Amino acid sequence: MAVVAAKSCNVQIYVDENEGEESISRRFQQEVMMAGVLQEIKRRRLYESRKDGPARPAAVGEINLPG
Repeated sequence: MAVVAAKSCNVQIYVDENEGEESISRRFQQEVMMAGVLQEIKRRRLYESRKDGPARPAAVGEINLPG
């Protein structure tokens, strides 16, 4: 039996008392990018199982309309 570890995407920053909001936001966004959180979200959002795939047409051009 194989055990697969889930990839963790936790991001943590430490804020100084005199640090501005823009600096905090910029550092947080940088840490999110470095951790690959957005890439993981996009990958999971577009996932379709084999069972769900055929239920939807692949492209608009492939839809057959009667007539």
